Amino acid sequence: MSKIAFPITIVDCIDIGLDLGKIQNKLQSYYDEYEDDLYLLHKNKIDYISKFMKINNDEMYKNINFDFSSINLDSSVLKTISLFIPSRKRLISKYIIDIKNENFKIERIPANNFLQSLAFIADEKFDYRKSERKFKELPDNLFDDDLRTMLKFVSFKIGRYIKNLNLQLQFIILLYPVKMVENLQIHQKEYTKMEWIL
Repeated sequence: MSKIAFPITIVDCIDIGLDLGKIQNKLQSYYDEYEDDLYLLHKNKIDYISKFMKINNDEMYKNINFDFSSINLDSSVLKTISLFIPSRKRLISKYIIDIKNENFKIERIPANNFLQSLAFIADEKFDYRKSERKFKELPDNLFDDDLRTMLKFVSFKIGRYIKNLNLQLQFIILLYPVKMVENLQIHQKEYTKMEWIL
């Protein structure tokens, strides 16, 4: 499968013909099925530890089950990192989409290890986007007509952009909740962000 250069495009749910509020409420209702991002939790712990000791290599980052009591740390530091809790949850799903003229076929396939090889990383610090990660699969109930409609819309948009309506695309979709502060007030709104990786 060859790669397609496609510009970053902002799409409004109205363009797709979907009710964004309804979709967000549906995704939030599955919040308990989202899986904690243990990679981010582990990185947060190591970033905190790095204030007290030098991290000499990336091995500590790569082993998310690393036993921090095995290194020479002050007990107060160990106690603090034991109190860290996950701050992000994720789901992932992967699809192969075939477009032949106006015919559209979508197949959901198991998501393999996830790697963001094209992610922009500004410095040489450890970043999990450089490594393969495994996330929990999207529940089957969320692979519904709304998601199929979004996949179809985006697929045909790409096909029209490259002037080829005979193509096969591979999509990876990451879902994760995001907190948004409204109008700089105290109250917060949580919504689900959908990230598409082609």
